[in-house]
Amino acid sequence: MGNSVDITFYNNTHVKWVRTNYDLHMSEGTADPYPPLTIHPEETVRWGAHGVVSGCEGYVIYRLDGTTDEMKVYFNDPLIGVNTFTVSFDSNISYFTSSIEHPKGNAATPKITIMLRGS
Repeated sequence: MGNSVDITFYNNTHVKWVRTNYDLHMSEGTADPYPPLTIHPEETVRWGAHGVVSGCEGYVIYRLDGTTDEMKVYFNDPLIGVNTFTVSFDSNISYFTSSIEHPKGNAATPKITIMLRGS
């Protein structure tokens, strides 16, 4: 059995984010559910990736609505090794930051929160 990633994402901001791209890297598997097209202010959403016989790696890019500035959510749950979850923001929107909570070990169920820096 392969690995799965189930992401819970909380937009603790006053802005809307619009998905512009996503990519999954696994030999066999699927996104379920897919990353949502939009994430509204104060909204909590979920998405996942489920490998059949491999680990799961991928990213989702969201654009700050009304701008060209982007946020990238990256995840990697290798078949063997340590899980990695990161959130990065374009330099023009460095006033945003993130918090990522995830259990140690093979459980890939991160809880990601984005917020204004200093909140």
